[in-house]
Amino acid sequence: VTADQSVADAAFVVAGHPVAALPKQDGAGKLAVLATTRLEGDSGILTWFGAPPSRRLVLTVGNLGSAPVKDPVFQVGTAHGVYAPQWEERQWRGTIEPGRKARIELPVELTAGAHGDYQVSLKYGTKVLAEQPWGVGRPWGVTLFWLLLCLVVPAAVFRIGMAVVDKVRPRSAHAAARPRRRPDRFAGVTARLPKLRRPPAPSEGPAPAGGTGSTTTAALPWFTPDSAPSEHRPTTKGHS
Repeated sequence: VTADQSVADAAFVVAGHPVAALPKQDGAGKLAVLATTRLEGDSGILTWFGAPPSRRLVLTVGNLGSAPVKDPVFQVGTAHGVYAPQWEERQWRGTIEPGRKARIELPVELTAGAHGDYQVSLKYGTKVLAEQPWGVGRPWGVTLFWLLLCLVVPAAVFRIGMAVVDKVRPRSAHAAARPRRRPDRFAGVTARLPKLRRPPAPSEGPAPAGGTGSTTTAALPWFTPDSAPSEHRPTTKGHS
């Protein structure tokens, strides 16, 4: 047989099995996570005082579709506790060819003063690709600031109140009558003047070696010299 050949599609029916059409190829890429996701980066000293904590979500994705994916837009969500995640769009600059993989880094940032256990999720389109837990420490610098504020402000208010009371209280008559002492204008000039030295006093001659000084014995105030007590005559003063 030398006739022309022709090709035609015919449905192949298997008895007892349902038949469905093949999915259409839309020519779009399909991303999938190929490695474990992780959070990189650390917090600085400002985070200890309430600055927003930030990290980088690092993951490796591959294109399982038949078309390249150019500048894909991901959605990064952060959830605290049992609350639903809050999604934010993050665009990655680059092209992933079919059958290729790429390393993607996306920034993740929380609100100021955030602390506790958080869950970071990554979504592309309508599919969640990865989830990563994140434990954020408490900003103890903020707590220390409020403690110092509670101590300093009452002390400052007390000092200001005492100064106001000292200004407005009435003065006593004795304090009002006492004149204020004015500073001496010539005190500095007097201190700079040269000091005069006193001449030494003339030295007295030495006392004569052979001279004997007269010694007097002080009598008791209630005795006279002739009535002073002795060994042979005891005193009778004071007896009636």
